[in-house]
Amino acid sequence: MAKDLCPCGSGKEYCECCEPIIKQKALAASPEALMRSRYTAYVKQEIGWLKESLEPTQRSDFDEPSVTAWSKESEWLGIEIKQTKTEEEKNIGWVEFVARFKQGNITRNHHELGEFHKVG
Repeated sequence: MAKDLCPCGSGKEYCECCEPIIKQKALAASPEALMRSRYTAYVKQEIGWLKESLEPTQRSDFDEPSVTAWSKESEWLGIEIKQTKTEEEKNIGWVEFVARFKQGNITRNHHELGEFHKVG
């Protein structure tokens, strides 16, 4: 039986990588792990996790219908982590990444520097 490799590119099986984070059975060990789980949530159409993993003050702007459509209508091609930085004493971290996806015949790169705050 073929392994169900995690879409985040870790090389691990989904059930041992991002799934426990997405299903909220485990906490992300780092900002990078959280970012990888968010990318995987787009691939797996786990829209609830995308909202839940936002910083609480950002959730009111979450457009679930648009995010759901983007998730379903895109062919997800991979994520590349460019760099990460963590300031543990401030409970903050950054992840620079490029998520590749295809919409119709057009391949796009979403390049972002995500900021993550440890809450709770």
